[in-house]
Amino acid sequence: MIIFGSSVFQRSDGLEFYKLATKISKLFINKEKKWNGFNILHKDIGNIGALELGIKIYDENQAKKSPKLIYLLSCDDYNPADIPTDAYVIYQGTHGDRAAERANLILAGATYVEKSGTYVSTDGRVDVTRQVIFYLL
Repeated sequence: MIIFGSSVFQRSDGLEFYKLATKISKLFINKEKKWNGFNILHKDIGNIGALELGIKIYDENQAKKSPKLIYLLSCDDYNPADIPTDAYVIYQGTHGDRAAERANLILAGATYVEKSGTYVSTDGRVDVTRQVIFYLL
């Protein structure tokens, strides 16, 4: 199995890394089980989850609109020019990155250690987690 972080492909030689990994992975593809061992760990996993649900993250060909309310759900990968200056922006997330700086309202989101839940891992396995951080109010 070959695993790269997505930031590798932002390097000047990132395309060469991609070509090499693709070439190596083709040597070991299991066609019967439809398994390919070349994996990329994305830095914006929320975007990947949205894509799996069929939600388009960004479409540069869409008609220009001027929304008055924008809800950014753990979304820091956006073009600031796409948000009108008069729009009311709500950000909900766990880290308060770039989008939180633009937000008019920030709503906290819980990380996996703050709640019990069921998740699907990057290899497609279902994982159950239990809350490990408790807050005393």
